[in-house]
Amino acid sequence: MDTIVEVAIDSRIRDTAAVLLLTRFIEEQRDYRWHPLKERTLEHLDRVAAHSHPFADLARQLSDKWWMQSFYSIAALLEGRGEGYQVPSALSQQIPELADNHY
Repeated sequence: MDTIVEVAIDSRIRDTAAVLLLTRFIEEQRDYRWHPLKERTLEHLDRVAAHSHPFADLARQLSDKWWMQSFYSIAALLEGRGEGYQVPSALSQQIPELADNHY
């Protein structure tokens, strides 16, 4: 019996990684050799004025008290909403800062 594996591209983690480049975590990574994709992502974020996006503001606020890995766990729980994401109510009850936020 053959097993079929289906892989779906999910942008939640990729989008979260891009937003984390706008937080204090970028400074912690300055000593590492960056992949060229990271450089291009930073250039793009500067061009589209992503620094003022509500999710970037929230990520900067929460980065003061959370580890970077926590953001990836949260990203996996977000629900798609058109071009953006919605925070499920169960998650916003656990993390009040996420309540009533759509990104």
